[in-house]
Amino acid sequence: MPRGRRPGESGSKDDILRSARAAFARDGYQGASLRGIARDAEVDVALISHFFRSKAGLFGAVVEWPFDPDAAVAAMLAGGRREVGARIAGVFVGHWRQEATRSPILALMQASITDATAAALLREFLSTKLLMPLLAELRADHRELRAGLISAQLQGLGISRYVTGQLAQDAVSDEQVIAAVGPALQRYATGRLD
Repeated sequence: MPRGRRPGESGSKDDILRSARAAFARDGYQGASLRGIARDAEVDVALISHFFRSKAGLFGAVVEWPFDPDAAVAAMLAGGRREVGARIAGVFVGHWRQEATRSPILALMQASITDATAAALLREFLSTKLLMPLLAELRADHRELRAGLISAQLQGLGISRYVTGQLAQDAVSDEQVIAAVGPALQRYATGRLD
């Protein structure tokens, strides 16, 4: 098996990413192994650590978020403060509707349960890229608390609806879910928390 970097212009990093995407999609975060990814990419496993530090770092590099966070924040803010909770729910449920667009986020949610780095990647995305900018535009107080509450609600909804099968799509419509969780998200985003 080839060792380390390839001589000349190397596509090793791209090969690792391609192999990792296939492995994570096929085997999930827990089932994918760095050795298997390295073997498929025809590189030494140490090269993965060189480029990505860890399995979670590699996973974070291959996760392609199915939406642009800036566009999502703009959609949530459309129409101002009123009904922002329903719009937050609508953006997430809309992206989760199709398996192809929900899989990267749900895979990261599942990985975050057992891996601290994956949990940090998820927190970073939800907080820094999405919720803190939203809450800043809303001029909300206690932004970190609010972001945590919104994030917890959305992650719980995602896991319950699309992983464990509670609130399954064939039993509860997207509109019902949005109507039910929208008021809680509204309170977390703009309401009094004391």
